[in-house]
This record gives sequence, C-alpha cells and structure tokens, in this order.
Amino acid sequence: MAANAVADEVGLGSLSLKEAAVSVRFSVQFDSTYGQRVILSGPAEALGNYDPAKAIALDYRHPGRWCSTVRFQLPLALAPPVAAGQGGGGAAGSVATAPGATTVKADGDGTTLEYKYAILDERDGGSVTWELGPLRALALTPGAAAETPTLPIAPLLLAQGVFRAKSDLPRDVFCSSAFTDVVFRREPAARVSTAVRAARDASAVAAAMVAGQGAVAVRFVVFAPRVVAGDTVCVAGDHDALGGGEGGVAAAVPLDDTDLPYWTGTVAFPPGTSRFSYHFLIRRSASGDSDAAATGADPSADGVYEEVVSEARHSRQFALLDDDLTAVRSVKDGQTAIVVPPCDSSFAYPRPWKGAGVAVPVFSLRSSTGCGVGEFVDLEAMVDLCVASGWQMLQLLPVNDTTAYGDYRDSYPYSAVSSFALHPQYIHLPSVTDLQGDLADEYEAESARLNALPEIDYVDVMAVKMRFLRRIYAQEKEEVLQSRAFLDWFNANQSWAVPYALFRFLMHINGSCEFDGWGARSSMTPGEMEALAAPDTFHFDHIGLALFTQFHLHRQLQAASAYASQRSVVFKGDLPIGVNRYCADTWQHPELFRLHMQAGAPPDFFSTAGQNWLFPTYDWNAMATDGYGWWRARLGHMANYFHAYRIDHILGFFRIWEVPHSFLTGMAGRFRPVIGITKQELESMGLWDMDRYTRPYVREGFLYDAFGGRGGEVKDRFFVHLYHDRLGFRPEYDTERKLAAALGPEEAGADGAFIKAVRKELVNLLNNVVLLTDVEEDGVYHPRFGLERTSSFAELPSEQWKSSLRQLYHDYFFVRQEALWRASGLAKLPAIQAASKMMVCGEDLGMIPACVPDVLDQTSIMGLRVQRMPEGDIEFGTPSEYPYATVCTTSSHDTSTLRAWWEELDGAAKGRYWSGVMQRHGETPPATATGELVRAVVEDHLASPSMWTVLPLQDWLGMDEAVRRPVATEEQINDPGDPQHIWRFRLHLNVRSLLENKNLTGRWASMCAKAGRGPPY
Repeated sequence: MAANAVADEVGLGSLSLKEAAVSVRFSVQFDSTYGQRVILSGPAEALGNYDPAKAIALDYRHPGRWCSTVRFQLPLALAPPVAAGQGGGGAAGSVATAPGATTVKADGDGTTLEYKYAILDERDGGSVTWELGPLRALALTPGAAAETPTLPIAPLLLAQGVFRAKSDLPRDVFCSSAFTDVVFRREPAARVSTAVRAARDASAVAAAMVAGQGAVAVRFVVFAPRVVAGDTVCVAGDHDALGGGEGGVAAAVPLDDTDLPYWTGTVAFPPGTSRFSYHFLIRRSASGDSDAAATGADPSADGVYEEVVSEARHSRQFALLDDDLTAVRSVKDGQTAIVVPPCDSSFAYPRPWKGAGVAVPVFSLRSSTGCGVGEFVDLEAMVDLCVASGWQMLQLLPVNDTTAYGDYRDSYPYSAVSSFALHPQYIHLPSVTDLQGDLADEYEAESARLNALPEIDYVDVMAVKMRFLRRIYAQEKEEVLQSRAFLDWFNANQSWAVPYALFRFLMHINGSCEFDGWGARSSMTPGEMEALAAPDTFHFDHIGLALFTQFHLHRQLQAASAYASQRSVVFKGDLPIGVNRYCADTWQHPELFRLHMQAGAPPDFFSTAGQNWLFPTYDWNAMATDGYGWWRARLGHMANYFHAYRIDHILGFFRIWEVPHSFLTGMAGRFRPVIGITKQELESMGLWDMDRYTRPYVREGFLYDAFGGRGGEVKDRFFVHLYHDRLGFRPEYDTERKLAAALGPEEAGADGAFIKAVRKELVNLLNNVVLLTDVEEDGVYHPRFGLERTSSFAELPSEQWKSSLRQLYHDYFFVRQEALWRASGLAKLPAIQAASKMMVCGEDLGMIPACVPDVLDQTSIMGLRVQRMPEGDIEFGTPSEYPYATVCTTSSHDTSTLRAWWEELDGAAKGRYWSGVMQRHGETPPATATGELVRAVVEDHLASPSMWTVLPLQDWLGMDEAVRRPVATEEQINDPGDPQHIWRFRLHLNVRSLLENKNLTGRWASMCAKAGRGPPY
C-alpha cells in the first residue's frame, strides 16, 4: 500500500470522547499457505458480529504479517451476539461462531473492543478456523475515562498480535478465580485504581503528543498471574524510556495491576522510535513495603528495589513495519498513535507453578463440636490444616441434598434431590441460634452419642438434626424470614428454592419422592408453584422450614469459603454427572431429561456387570435451546462457594452410557449419542440371523452347570423350550426389573443364598447376547459391550460371523463415533467452562475416546491422572511423565486407598511397580504398605510435572504408622461395584488434633516445599 493510501485509510483528526472516532490498524503474525486468508470479527457491527461473510479481511503486507485498518465511532455499536449453531449464510454456508463469543458485554462507556482472528481457507470451500483462547480485548481510549470526556485521545491505534493456533490451557487456568481470588489474591484496595491507571495512561499519551510528530505511546500488556501482594511487574529495555541498558531495577517502569491477571502500562517514546528490545521483571521494595512507584504514592528517597524474578534480559522485540511507520508519521503534529505490542505470550517465569492439596468429604470430618457427621463449620479447621501443611487446595465431594428415601440410600452424595440445595446434614445447629436450657442439654447429649460412633449413622444423624431444626425454626421463623439478609438470599435464589421446598413438602405428604404418583401435583406450572408456596397457606411452615434451613446452610458454607479464600486455600467442589430420577430438577424441568433412560458405565475391572447409577440421562437438544441455561444457573450457584470444581465422569459430556429402564445392571447399555449399526450394514457383512444375535443365548446345560441338580427347577420356573436344547425366558421374567421383582426379599427365607445365586446367574444369561436392539429406532443395533467374553459369541456356528462381529465391534467403539463424540463435547463443554470463573478439572478416566484430550485442551479443562488407572495399555502410570495441565493423585473416593491397594497387589505386581516405577532396582518391595513406602509414593507424586497433586487425607496420613488407621481396608469411602454401598466413612481423628500435631504437618509442608509446590516464583 502506498504511503498516501495508508494516511487516507487512517483518517486522522483532532478527537475527544465528545466527538470520537478511532482508527485501529490490526496487524497479526500468521504463516499462511496459498489459499488461506486471515479475517477478523467481533461483536461490534463494524466487525461483522462473528459472521465470516461480514468479517474484516486482512491484507498480506509482509512475510508472515497480515494487516488492516478499521475506523470505529465511539461509543462502539455492539451487535447482539450470535449463539452457537445459529445464524445465516457465511463464507462456508453458515455462521461459524467464534469460541467464547456467546457472552459479549460492552464496557461501561463502549470504548473496549473485543475481537478474534480466524483463518478462511478457500481450498476447501471457505471453512473457517477461529484462533483459540479467550476474546482479545483492546482499550481504544487508554487514559480517557468517562468522567473526563474532553480529554484528548489518540486517533490511531496499532494492535499487534500473533495468531493463536494452539490453546494455552495453563494461561486460562490462571485466569480462574482459584488463582485471581485465592492463590494470588490481591485485595482490591491494594491495587491501582481505575482512576489512577487512567491518569497514568493519559499522562503518557499527552507526553507523546507534545514530543513531536512521529512520537508514539506504547501500551504494554502482559499476562502475569503469579505475583504476590507487594510485588510489582515492570517493563525494562534498552531504550531510555525504559531505563536504558544500564538503568537497573529502579529505572524499570512499573505496570498497573488494575486488570489482574493482566498488567498494563503506557510509555511515551520520541519521534523516530521503530525498534527496541525489552523484557518484563517483578520487583519488590527493599524495605519490604509495597512498591510505592507502582501504587501511585511517592517513592522512597532512595528508591531501592530488589529484583524478585525476571525474564531473559531484552528477550522481547518491538518493531514497526514500514506501513506502520507510514501510518504513525501521518498523524499530524499535536496528536499521536498508540502501539500495543503483541501480548500473546505470558510473563516468562523461570519455572512452572505447582500446588498441592488434600481431598476429604465434608461428612467424613470429625470435630468436638459436631453432631455425628462433618459440618460446614469444620471446614475452617481443615483450611488451617491446609495452611500448616503447605497445601493450597481443599477438595470436597458433592454437598447437595440427597434425602429422597429417608434411609441409607440417601448417603450417596452423587444422587441429589436438588442440584442447588445444600444438604441439611452439614448444618451446625449452635451456629443457627444460641441453644439454651433443655434444648442445649438435649443437643449436647445427642451430639456426644453420635460422635462416639466410629462411622456415620446417616439415618440417625438426619433424624436428630431435623428434629432440632423444626424446634429452632418455630422459635426463630418470625425474625429470620423477615430479615433483610434472608430476603436478599431468597430474592437471589427463589427460582430453585421455591420448587425445592415444594418438592420436599409434597414428598412428605405423599410419603414418596416418586412424583409420577402424585396425581395432579406430578407436574406444576410456575404460577401454581408460587400459589402453593404462598406464606398465607396453612402448610407454609413446611415450605418455610426448608427455606430457613437452606438460608443457614448457605451462610455457613459461604463463611467457610471466604475463610479459605483469605488464607489462599482453594475450595474445590464436585459437579455430579447426574441427578436422582426423582428430584426437584426433574420435577420442575422434566423436558430437560430422558426420564425413561438411566446413566451408568460399561463393564470394567471394578464392576464386571457395569454400573447403573439410576440417574436419568440429559436431553441435550432441549438443554441447548436456551444456551444450556440450567447448567449455567447450576454453575453460577456453585461459584458462590467454590473456586474450582471437578466434573464427575466428564466423558458423559461426549457420550453417556445409557441403560434402558428395564435393566438394573449396566451390561445392556449403549453410548449416546451414537451411530448405530443398521440391519442393512449387518447383512452386507453376512450377518443375517438377528434372532440368534439379539435373543439371550441359553442352553439347558448352562442351568445344570450353574445349579447342579436344581437346574431343572430353575428351567421349569423361568424358561420355555425353543428348539433343540435352546431355552427362552418366560415373558414374566424377560427383563432385569421383572427378575428383581420376582426374586425379591420375600422369597429369600432359608434358601436365600440359592435365590441370590439364581438371580445373579439369570441376569448374566439375560445379557448373554452379541447385539442389542435399539429401543427407540427400528432396524438399528449395537454391539453388546465385551461381546467376545460371552458364551453367545463363543458358540456362534460361523467363524465368518465372529470375524465380522469383531470388525464391527472395533469400528463401533473406536472409529466411527470419534467425529460425533468430538462435536458432542465441543457443543457442551465451552458453555460449561464459560458459565463461571471457577477452575475446571475433568475426571477423564475409563474408556477414553481419542478426541477427549484435544477437546479438554481446547476448552481449558484440566485432566486427572490416577497411577493405577493409566492411559494406554500399561500397568501403572508414571507420575514423572504426566502433562503439566493435570491433577495427579494416588487414589480416589471410588478406589481403595494407597495402603489398601498395595496390599491388594500380588508379589509379582509389587516387584514390577517397585523396580519399574519407583526405580528401586535390586530391592525387595515391602509386603505391606509401611509408612516409608507411602511416603516414597507420595513424594513421587509431588515431584510430578502435574500442576496439582491432590491426595486423599487417608493417603497423607498413611505415611505415619502411629497416626493412621490400623486397618487399611477401613479407609475406603465407596465401593463402585456394590450398588447397596453405604457412604459412612468418618475420620478416626479430630481435625483439630491433626492440626496440633506439628511434627506431622511440618513433615507434609517440608515435602511440598521440597517438591516446589506452593511458591509463586
């Protein structure tokens, strides 16, 4: 482009915010190939609102550099955002919405531009590939605040950048509230205010304006999330404006922390500046006080600072291309241009940050003030334990209300009756009110009785707490329900709180949570709910008690969360993959769930029958209609208490193991979404006998092999003869649910063991098929998971059939679904991730589709690594090889603890682990998990590259033989293979007593420090 063309394009003039327009020269580095073009779009009308057909096309100006200049009238005219999957025609026939572009908001005065670059590839018809990472944000008028609208602004901005072809998951993680609000928390009052930052920017812009034609103001922006309070990020370089080559730390220019974790600052450079070298550093006042130059106060007389950490000296380069210089020189005297150098690379710390943490369920905590179960107030002691032990994270299991049946089934924390309501068992009654007289005496006696139990008596605890809550509510309701604090909470939460309270009330009067038996109340409109929950109804105290309880639970958990945040301890919650079939969510929003289906997991090492969690699956198409509003509300509510969360079974967001309602195990499940196998496809491969493949394969001999002389008895009751020695189930027994009903407790009696064996074997025979018929789509089939392990497959009469089925099985599970599952994950997880500022971690264990790691990377979701459940065909994971953006652990609530696992291993496996993983060649591994063995394994995990090492408290305790439980098997929280498991594990030690064990906490802290976990730099 000729020089005069550049000047005409810019259109310069004397500008202010009263009559403002700014020209922005976008310049992005991208090494393209023939047929590729760079485009730019964003929510401003001038940028096309992410429609590739209306986007700004950049011009190829220099090897690897694409440029274009756009003029913006201020304030910006923002177009409504386009939701993913919507829109009209575009370059490729549809609007390709930029990732992260669905929640666009204008800044207060419409002077911040958000945008993204994309690659338009004409070689394949115009496909569009957006750059990865968050939206770019460009301040068009740095230094010109809304309160000073006549302040002159620069008419030209040069925004330089590098196309982000790769995701930067760690950078996105450091933008989460776990780091900005907790680990590297800086109190707002200690940060540079918006007004001070604006004044500094304005001063630099004004200095450039008076420096003469061709002067520029350079606005430095660097992502530096790891800066402790009192330290300051500065820019230094070989130009005099940046301290010069020998200026030292004191001469570096301090940047502002107003927009953490980004540090910004504007510096004036004289005419003729086109190149210089620079770098960023972090400094600290030698006196230990805050950096006075950075905060806006007068610097100390000596201005003595020490360098805390620095990038390589002069490692960054500032350069203006010839066209850039032409544009800058075209700005008339008395005006200036602002240049924003590339800010795509983060502060180059000398080493990656790593943290440590502990995982423990709230219900497992033990304290002298509790009532038979851990409570939210006990979390403060756990936070103190974290601080003393060098841990930066406290990870919890789900804390939502699960009281559906009034028995031990309710102990299952992943089967919530509300995705919003907190569990009443966690309330600390003395914090609700000052217990007096007989009430106090009775509570003290009940607490002492329940606390003396070695495990949690879930039913008894709930009965005691609800009895006291009803009495306290009767005394306090008038004052509390009319208080400003309660009314503020209610107004913010009534969309879920009222349906939840009504659900509890209707469950009580109907004697069951199964709302499809509630008659006219099996479904209700919002208006009907509001009327039924009105304060003037005769039954309102049932509603009021639920609201009263939730209000106090909210206050207690929020107080614990604030306590953790102030002490730099991250609260990590748990997002269950499902909800109870009969819960407030499914009752209020049945259209969002597939209530005739059940979620689970396929058979695996831990459960040969698979798992059926009895949760309904989600109707994702229905959820997508409002941009996944239910999920956004759920996560927004969760963010009131947590800074991070674990997505339970994140693979379910790609595809869920869906089990028809007639089955109770997980053997007959199939993934959804899925591309099934049609009858035509089967026939094309010579597979034509659908009855043989899909009917349970039962020979008379199977029964005699299983039941000996009683095989005939079983045959006569449950089967009909088909042909030869083939048997078929009688219609009244041809599903798992029918068998369960027929062989229930009433038939146990003295012959209970035999009845149990019959039920188990008949369930196996019901699933003895090689293909499953789709229950919703005619003529579509699915391979039975693990079909080669069935006798139905083994006794197929044709080797050709077996070969074809093997081929189909591999294609079905490992090839044909990949694109579908990738698209499925990318349709949901960005919305989930963007719903809050919390750090997101996914439980990506099990049968992992090949697309999962890349999708998690794109969506900035950290993965999980458990050594005994490694990726690939290996026996043990190697912590030293784990990726950085992961959470590593020794065990979980669904496995035996580290000690118990070691004792489960046979001698040969112990030898392979000891020599292969721990590199103890020539040594005989300990037969039992000694304290030294546990310590060695823990140290191995702490030394891993994983950003987080978070271990169950039982495994931390395992290294001290005097403190840990004597019996390792008593430490396991859950047994996934037992659907009747009761979650009742409780620590054998008081948390405060652990905190007082300075020797133990000191050892933990020393181990974390040695592994470099915790320090900021």
